Amino acid sequence: MLRYSKEYLKQAFSAFENKNYKLCLILLRDVNLDDSSSTTLLADCAYAYWKEGSESYSEDAEAVNSKDREDTLILVKDSFALLLGNGEHDKIKAFDYIRLSHIYLSEGSLDGALQILKLASARGYLLNSLIILQSWTILKRIGDVKDADSCLQYLSTSIALESKSTPSLLNSSDEGSKYPLIGDSPLPLHVAMLHCANFVQRRASAAKTKAAREKELLVMKSMITEAYILYGHANGGEEAFEEVLRWFQAPGLWLEVGQQLEHTPFVLLAEDSYWEAFLRDPSSDEPLARIVRLLQRYRRSEQEPFVLARAYRHNPWSLLSRRLLAQRELQLAAQALALHREAALPWNELFRSQELCANKVQAHFRGWVVRSQWPARKARLLEIKALFLASIDLATLHAAALLVRLQGRVVTEWRAETVAR
Repeated sequence: MLRYSKEYLKQAFSAFENKNYKLCLILLRDVNLDDSSSTTLLADCAYAYWKEGSESYSEDAEAVNSKDREDTLILVKDSFALLLGNGEHDKIKAFDYIRLSHIYLSEGSLDGALQILKLASARGYLLNSLIILQSWTILKRIGDVKDADSCLQYLSTSIALESKSTPSLLNSSDEGSKYPLIGDSPLPLHVAMLHCANFVQRRASAAKTKAAREKELLVMKSMITEAYILYGHANGGEEAFEEVLRWFQAPGLWLEVGQQLEHTPFVLLAEDSYWEAFLRDPSSDEPLARIVRLLQRYRRSEQEPFVLARAYRHNPWSLLSRRLLAQRELQLAAQALALHREAALPWNELFRSQELCANKVQAHFRGWVVRSQWPARKARLLEIKALFLASIDLATLHAAALLVRLQGRVVTEWRAETVAR
């Protein structure tokens, strides 16, 4: 039996390398999962199988077999429970905890994901950059602002050390591999530095003294420059910092970062990246639409009104936020009416009153334009009137002449018929 178990384990490794995750899971059923290599393979395969299916789930939710999804989630959780509980804690990587937190995030459970990260901190990863960054994205959403700021404050001082331990660039066809990554995760190092630079920039704007503000801005400048180099650009020196700053403020950069992270365990960081893209270009609908799509995919649709209201306050002219707010409010009102409850529509009433005010302003403006330009337009209007009346007179003359010709033809034909008789 042990010989067969080893053979199945060998075939399972081969199936996993060929991305045949279902076959790998079937083979692992007949394997004694009593060591770290086999439990790690089970966790890796179960997670990859779940992630492969979760992307198709998000594309067409109606075609999903909910029982298959629940079975897959149970399988993934059981495999990670076996991995985390095998007693060999030193062989478990920080990214394994990140992946398990991704499972809980897919169910909309921020508290569950945070508990996994706290377990990782208790097992020796308290100062790990991946754990701190993932914890920060969760803490800021559950309202623990003080702990969230402390996480990013530590990360902003320690992230520079990651570049020294980051392996050299690899020429690979895998997405995102052209950038230096943090550890064995799919998170590019420059992405973490960009978010830390954002945090330092806001901290500098809140500084009370000029010296403190200049100190923070110097740290931000160093981070942005290093992220610029890690992204693949050449260091142009002091005189080229304006170009680096334009790169940092470009909404396309943050949109690209969000797209890179959208299908990784760092989905909350992808939301933050899309939000930064929206702040830099409030007239663009794509970042906000992607945030809403992520909220729906990861079962956090109840956060949509808060995100859309925040976007509306930042840019009241955003038609997408107004439309989605009105639609979401009508959906909630319909659900409340189904339960025989009263439902208020403050956003729809606000938008309706604003539309009425806009129509009044437009009417007054059109009237003012007509009155202010009336002397110059009067002569032209009289000319148009004269041409119209002349065309009517000409048409009348043509009609009279045509009538005379028709009458003459009728009389001539009648006389010819009379003579013939």
